[in-house]
Amino acid sequence: MIKKKWLDESGVTLLEVLVTMAILTFLTSLTFGVLTTTVKYKDKTQSHVNLRQEANLIVSTLRNQHQQPNYAFCSENLLTNDQISFKELTITDTSATISKENPCADFKSSDDLNVQFTLTDKQNNSFDVDTVISGGKLNMASKDINVTLPSIDDGPGNFYDFLIAENVFVYGKQLEFAGGNMIGPNATMVILGNLSTNQLNGGAFSKVSNIFIDGNIDLEHGSAGLGSNTNPGFIYVNGDFLLKSGTRDIYGDVYVARNTFLKDANIRGNIYVQGDVTLNWTPNLSNNSRVFYKGSLNYPSSFDRGIIEKMIKDSNVPTVPNEKKLNFEIPPLKSDQWFTANGYSQTLKQNNMKLYGNTINVGPSINGQYVNTFNNVTLVSKGDIKVEGGDLRMTGVLFAPNGKVTFHGESFEGLVISKEGFFVTRGGSTVTFKNIEHYIKNVQDFPFQVN
Repeated sequence: MIKKKWLDESGVTLLEVLVTMAILTFLTSLTFGVLTTTVKYKDKTQSHVNLRQEANLIVSTLRNQHQQPNYAFCSENLLTNDQISFKELTITDTSATISKENPCADFKSSDDLNVQFTLTDKQNNSFDVDTVISGGKLNMASKDINVTLPSIDDGPGNFYDFLIAENVFVYGKQLEFAGGNMIGPNATMVILGNLSTNQLNGGAFSKVSNIFIDGNIDLEHGSAGLGSNTNPGFIYVNGDFLLKSGTRDIYGDVYVARNTFLKDANIRGNIYVQGDVTLNWTPNLSNNSRVFYKGSLNYPSSFDRGIIEKMIKDSNVPTVPNEKKLNFEIPPLKSDQWFTANGYSQTLKQNNMKLYGNTINVGPSINGQYVNTFNNVTLVSKGDIKVEGGDLRMTGVLFAPNGKVTFHGESFEGLVISKEGFFVTRGGSTVTFKNIEHYIKNVQDFPFQVN
């Protein structure tokens, strides 16, 4: 009886144990491989961001220093990040040179400063810069310059990487801003259409470092400026650059694909124009600012000779660089099933809200109770997104790849990706950049299809 019972009992065979162990080993290896790849990818992307930010700070420091009459400095004072060093370095004018072997020198602000360096970090990633900071010489003659711009890195090639690497703040066809401030030091704003006066609050000042306009900039009246006064970067205009009435400040170097008109603006960097330049009234150019143009120069009779002397005809004006890399096609959204499986719903809540739907509307109320603060949200719409509430405050990411985003509230911090554009309709609103990594830390959690 005992023997029969023992024979009838089911058990686990050695073969079953071995198969189970093999499956577990495979799954463990696969999971470890994915985690390792993700960690390496994040490290590389963050490395690129750090290198580029350090390069921007170095060029900005040199530009500010070069406004002094005569000055001396050492290369060791240029670096602010102790994890980054110079792999190659040459800073030179007509009489002095700084290099790795000769780290200190005296310079003259009257000379052009030729700047070439390669930064490297502990992961052996690198970033190259080759540019010229114009000196204070006033020269009406034709002048050839050699300017190689810091490139927009291709990166691993998907939209998520692009948003991280370029610190993308706003991406869409239009920007209409009735608010008070847009704040984005070292951030990039990509507008795939025109930017005109009626789209900006007359006194609103953009403090975004890098701006790409895949169309015309046409500003008249008011004082809405462009660029960051603390972290000047680039302004790319893939059309005409027209600054008419209005004493506005333009920070950073401007690259114009067609023609430029200057009237009342304060120019704080250089302007590089592929076409013609027309001057009217009295624009103001900082001491070391110049306008390099390829076409013709037009101005009224008896115009200020000091301004004319800062206009330099140049057959080698650099074109608007890398516009195709900035004009990155928004990929399609992932499936409805993916959103359901990853915690998206149509339920409002104050913190860590993840909404997904055909259209999304958020106001200062949850189940009839007044709420005006939403933190760390991810809103993904197949159509439009509308956030409305006079004193409403929100942080997070807003994605409308087929529609537009409208914000009517006190403040928004994060980033906005919207095919038809970003519309801030409340006067006095503040919009502040925060990198997408702050909200979506892994590409696996990114709601768009990526390669």
